[in-house]
Amino acid sequence: MTAAITGTATGAVALFAPNAGVAVVWSGTVNGEIAASYASVNGLTTLEMTAGGKLITPLVTKLPLILQKPIWQVTSSIYVLNARSVQIFVDKIPNFSSIYYKIEYPILRWRGLVP
Repeated sequence: MTAAITGTATGAVALFAPNAGVAVVWSGTVNGEIAASYASVNGLTTLEMTAGGKLITPLVTKLPLILQKPIWQVTSSIYVLNARSVQIFVDKIPNFSSIYYKIEYPILRWRGLVP
C-alpha cells in the first residue's frame, strides 16, 4: 500500500527520516528481513537502516527488552511521522501488541497514509 503526503525532516529528527520519504515498516521477525531486502533493492530504508537506526541499534539491542521497547516506540514514531508514503510488511495473523499496530499504524492512519 502506498500513499503520499508532503514534508521534510530537519535537525536530529532527520537521523530517523525514511530515505526518499518512503517508510518501509514491518512487524514479525521474517518480515524484518523481507522489508530490509525490499528497502535495499529499491533504495529505501527501514527504521534500522536510517542513520539514527544504525547509530542506536547496536546499543539498544544490548539493553533488556523492557528498556528496548520505549526507545523503539519513540524512534518508530519519528520515523513514520517523517514519511510521505509507506510500504508495509506484516504477518497475516496480526500481533496487535507490536510496535507497528500500537504506534506506527495509528500514526500512519492519522496522517492518511493507510486506511
